[in-house]
Amino acid sequence: MSAGIFQDCYTGKLGSPNASPRALVAWGLAAMPGWVGGAMWLRNRLVAPFGLKTCAEDGVPADLMQRLPVLSDTPDEFVTGMEDRHLDFSVRLTKTPGGGFELATHVVRHNLFGRVYLRAVLPAHKLIMRRIARGLAQPIKEDP
Repeated sequence: MSAGIFQDCYTGKLGSPNASPRALVAWGLAAMPGWVGGAMWLRNRLVAPFGLKTCAEDGVPADLMQRLPVLSDTPDEFVTGMEDRHLDFSVRLTKTPGGGFELATHVVRHNLFGRVYLRAVLPAHKLIMRRIARGLAQPIKEDP
């Protein structure tokens, strides 16, 4: 993590290559394990006094699709994110040739709190992003 910027990227083959990037992100978030909702609930309670924006009132990851601003939504890419006085972040899902994907995070830290916050959440962030990437490799299941 140098120069105030953090980036990561996970790649793989899509389990549902014909689905839109937006639908794939929604699928990945909906398939999160229960501990993610609990971790987000705790995160929201801990950071609110410091002025960091919270994007999921109840901590349910699937609600992020309704709460985060959409920065780009094309047939090949979906980008969501948020700007804050402590840090700006975006998550991008890009469909790549041959039925693949890139799932990337870009974070710009603005101050000490942004750096401390990112260090604190980075282990969970990596677990969550890896879990989403593994989910993207599975076919989207239709609701019964």
